[in-house]
Amino acid sequence: MANQEFEFTAAQNQTIQLLSNRMKWVGGFEVVSGIVLGIAAITAFARGREGFALTLTAVLLVVTGLYTYSASRGFSKIVQTIGADITHLMEAVTSLKSLYNIQFWLIIAYLIIIGIVLLITLFGALFGPQTYG
Repeated sequence: MANQEFEFTAAQNQTIQLLSNRMKWVGGFEVVSGIVLGIAAITAFARGREGFALTLTAVLLVVTGLYTYSASRGFSKIVQTIGADITHLMEAVTSLKSLYNIQFWLIIAYLIIIGIVLLITLFGALFGPQTYG
């Protein structure tokens, strides 16, 4: 049995196009914000200040922005082409899956780091040197 493609209706295409446009805007904003933060990080390093957090945030914004923009192109192709809606939908969903996989693991890493910091703080408060004033 041959693969048959599904075609979305005009109203569905309009919704998909709006989603694609919003995703392009958000992705572009994230990339530009990441570049601006990257410049701020370079400036901080040049002035002898710590810019690691700015650098990390800049990289994360650029990466998530590029993935978001990539997914938006898949959604846009659904509206622009005929006969390949499901194929383009799956391309867009695959890009979104990659984006959310990155965000999922970043959240896990963040929670682990927060947990370690809380444990260190707790042990320091319980077993650290006691000062009385």
